[in-house]
Amino acid sequence: MQLDATCRLSATALIVGIITLVLLVDDGGWLVLAAVPFFLSWVGYKAAISAAVAYGEMLSVAFDLHRFDVLKALHLSLPTDAVTEADINKQLSLFWMQDVPLMDVQYVHDRSESESDD
Repeated sequence: MQLDATCRLSATALIVGIITLVLLVDDGGWLVLAAVPFFLSWVGYKAAISAAVAYGEMLSVAFDLHRFDVLKALHLSLPTDAVTEADINKQLSLFWMQDVPLMDVQYVHDRSESESDD
C-alpha cells in the first residue's frame, strides 16, 4: 500500500505542478508556488523508490524461505544439491519470464493426492 500511495502522490503532485506552472506563467512572483507541488512530487518519488526496494526485498525473502514449497506445489522433485537447485531455478525463471518450455522435467505426484481423488 505504501508503494501505491507514494506513486500516486508523486504522479498527482507532478500533474498539479505542471497545471500550476501553466496557469501562473504570466503572474510573476506567484510562479514560485509551482515549486511546491514539484517538490512534493520529488519527495513522493524518493519514497516510492524506497517502498519498491523494501517490497523487492520482502519478495526475495519469501522466495528464499518457501522455495521448496514452490517446487512441491509445481510437482517437481526437490534438488539434492545447490548446483541442481540453481539449474532448476534458471529453467523456471526462463519459463515464467520468457515462456521457454521446461526441458527434461519429471513431475512427482504424491500417491495420497491421487488416491484422495478416487
